[in-house]
Amino acid sequence: MIYIIKNRMNKTTLTLDDLPNDMDSMIKFFKANIELKLEEKKSGGGVNYKEFTVKRKLENNKTMSFFLELPEFHSKMGVTSFTDNVNDKYIKAYLTTPEQQKFRLFLDSFHKFVAENYIYPMRISIGMKDYHINNRAAMFKLPFYEPTDDDGKVIEDKSAIFDFKLNKHVSFPTKFYKPDRSSFSDDMVRNGFFDGKSLKFYPCILIRSVYIGAAKASIQISMKSAVITSVTENEQKCIQENTINKINTENPNATEELEKQIEKLRALLSTLENKQGENKTNDGSEKPPSPSQAGPAVSTPTPVLEQKKFPNFGIRKT
Repeated sequence: MIYIIKNRMNKTTLTLDDLPNDMDSMIKFFKANIELKLEEKKSGGGVNYKEFTVKRKLENNKTMSFFLELPEFHSKMGVTSFTDNVNDKYIKAYLTTPEQQKFRLFLDSFHKFVAENYIYPMRISIGMKDYHINNRAAMFKLPFYEPTDDDGKVIEDKSAIFDFKLNKHVSFPTKFYKPDRSSFSDDMVRNGFFDGKSLKFYPCILIRSVYIGAAKASIQISMKSAVITSVTENEQKCIQENTINKINTENPNATEELEKQIEKLRALLSTLENKQGENKTNDGSEKPPSPSQAGPAVSTPTPVLEQKKFPNFGIRKT
């Protein structure tokens, strides 16, 4: 079987259709078409670190970035922020359909390809001397998450999860496109328009590098762009249907009575806010009380200074 991509100079991105359908063939595909190069770099804080840059091989010893276009995904929560850093945003999606399962196979195969051909053979030089190929995920993080039970065993009937990380670089943010090729403004993404929305999208990812951390290595994947096909409010279904039915049976006017109570409270709050506004000046400070509000003036008696007596130290008056 030939694993070299046909007309690869003309393909800016690959799709899952360009890849084989089993792990062994996919690893052979990576060996023929993907190149990893170990580099030592310096972070913004001046700390040195190592990483393998990932490139696609082209003719004439040329290389290019490794882009992969994927099938449609559905995220119920849209764009979300990581809890430890609100500036790091991602879209969580479950890998459920057959096409999405092939993406999971791609991730697992690429992880194994890197582990067997780069991490393990170079474990001493990259500071991972205790790495064991038989437990390749122990010090080399899998790029997807699989739900496990209390004993750490994978739950077979639950789907794997992948986080599509958005590029937070201001100069090269992740672009969101409409089907007519026009793009959503970067401000819409940055200001949270897609946060918490039900989102359907076709992503294009960039497999950038394999980062060698102090405790673990990890594959760095970001979402270069996405074509949005649907964005709607994420309506949560009420799970208290039995309770609601019981209330309405006992009191058909329950909702109307509640609405009247809410309106009454809103009117009361509005009155209090208006009174507070009357007692403030234009700059928001409290107005001084008027004479009628301050009450009758109270006169303060002038204090009488006590005349101090000093000893005469035995001096007689003449």
